[in-house]
Amino acid sequence: IALACETFAAARPKTGPKIHVARVVLEEDSRTVRRTQVMVLNDDMPFLVDSLTALFSSLGLTIHRVLHPTFSHWRDAKGGLAATGKASKRESLIYVELSPLPTTLSEAALAARIAHALGHVRVAVEDWASMRERVLVMAEQFTMEKTGVVKADAAEIRDLLLWLAGNHFVFLGMADYRAKGASLAPDERTALGIYRLPPSEENAIERAGKPTSSETLSVLKASDFSSVHRHAPMDFIILRRFDAKGKFIGETRILGLFTSTVYYRETQNIPFIRTKAARVMERAGFDPKGHSGKTLKTILEFMPRDELFQMDEERLFQTAMGIVSLEAKPQVKLFVRHDPFARFVSAMIYVPRERFSTDLRDEVMRMIEQAYGGRTSSFYTQLTDSPLARLHMFIETGPEKLATVDEGQLEQQIITRTNIWADSLREAMQASHKGDDAETLAQSFVQSF
Repeated sequence: IALACETFAAARPKTGPKIHVARVVLEEDSRTVRRTQVMVLNDDMPFLVDSLTALFSSLGLTIHRVLHPTFSHWRDAKGGLAATGKASKRESLIYVELSPLPTTLSEAALAARIAHALGHVRVAVEDWASMRERVLVMAEQFTMEKTGVVKADAAEIRDLLLWLAGNHFVFLGMADYRAKGASLAPDERTALGIYRLPPSEENAIERAGKPTSSETLSVLKASDFSSVHRHAPMDFIILRRFDAKGKFIGETRILGLFTSTVYYRETQNIPFIRTKAARVMERAGFDPKGHSGKTLKTILEFMPRDELFQMDEERLFQTAMGIVSLEAKPQVKLFVRHDPFARFVSAMIYVPRERFSTDLRDEVMRMIEQAYGGRTSSFYTQLTDSPLARLHMFIETGPEKLATVDEGQLEQQIITRTNIWADSLREAMQASHKGDDAETLAQSFVQSF
């Protein structure tokens, strides 16, 4: 390995990375194994290793070995190693051994995917300071009174922008889109990070030629996945801009990823969603120190952060109150949020904890996929000391194949699948007997079969 890396690093192009992908046969623990060998030589910068390992995992490749030495040296005019020079350069050498490539993925195709990821890393790192500085400038602008923006909202937007710049957001791209009639056009002079690169998806909402939101500030999911740091849909922040007379003049669009700490912080410490949560608590009218008030606060704290960011206040209130109603009598409940651009459906399914299992999870996921005619892009389960388990899943859809679903009927199908024999017995007793007799008989026979 050391000899191969030394030979590989001996020369590199004057600009850009050097990439090598090959199918190899190696000796490992006295046996012969087939592997895909990847070597990458690049200027040293953040996010290289995690971005590449995320890429490999997203392609279904198993990572068997990762080595990542960095070194400083000089290179001559042809890119070869030199004994001396004007200024030393720090480079990163990444050596990876992967599982064999599938027939659908060639060495050249994988090398192209690696080059694409490294290109995104490069522009994001180069422009990170500029993007952060621009966010701080925008925050300062919201410190002053803004025409067209409610004062309280302006303060919350300012706090969110400052919070993002305080190491809570990985900035990947930023650009202004200027209004031209009913359309928007990118201002190329303001493009930073990945907005300097051609779009990966032509119809991505982050490149849309029309306004993407009617709210002064919106937090959405981008259409494209991040090629930097981790493989996940990018977070997409849209800030509507107005002139001195309050006229809409365009949008500032920011692409990136919330840092992992965001998903574990208390809502009261996160601008934008803390206001939503506070308004839900106020509208519910519960005593914050009482049982119902504490229950609602806990529900909001455990709500997936993406849902808190993306739900409007009305849907958040209805969802949170619906979950509160389950606390007294745990039962199956389905909550669905449709993406405003019809790209996906977010479904949260609550199930009594004692009935939740991997088999049930898989079957419920298949039922929802079939109902919406899509496929699951990601899912998360939550099991705590609460009497309810939660399955949260995202189903990719699309405007051309968006199904009309009777969500009440879908929920009933999940209930039917979740019900155990004891439930069926209790329902039969309630249908044929009155009052407490039904429950007494059900309890008498529940362990009989």
